[in-house]
Amino acid sequence: MSLETIQTEIAALRNDVKNLTKLVRKVKNTQEDPDGEKAKKRAENNGFNRKQEITPKLREFLALPEGDLISRSEVTKFVNKYITEKGLKHPENGRQIILDDKLRDLLAPPADVVVTYLNLQKYLSPHYVKKA
Repeated sequence: MSLETIQTEIAALRNDVKNLTKLVRKVKNTQEDPDGEKAKKRAENNGFNRKQEITPKLREFLALPEGDLISRSEVTKFVNKYITEKGLKHPENGRQIILDDKLRDLLAPPADVVVTYLNLQKYLSPHYVKKA
């Protein structure tokens, strides 16, 4: 056997061990929480799904009544829907967002920054009111 063959075999074995480790972890988690109730409770209360207060500017953009709480994921869905409905995706690079006046006023990015789906949360985050 050559050195390259041995190295290839070792790499394949490492990959197999990694896959088996994942499988064991999955089986263990299924045994601990077979119907997924614990996972659902955790998912409801994580920071992205927890309903929270938002700024008046974002509330106006979403047309949300005063006092209503909304989760970050719901805000993101609404903004994505707005972008799609208004055709604000860049025609050549769909990851980039072309800002209209309403969206530019809401997100307030620096002039030289291109807003993408990857950095959208960065510009939405100031609109979530933090509890003192």
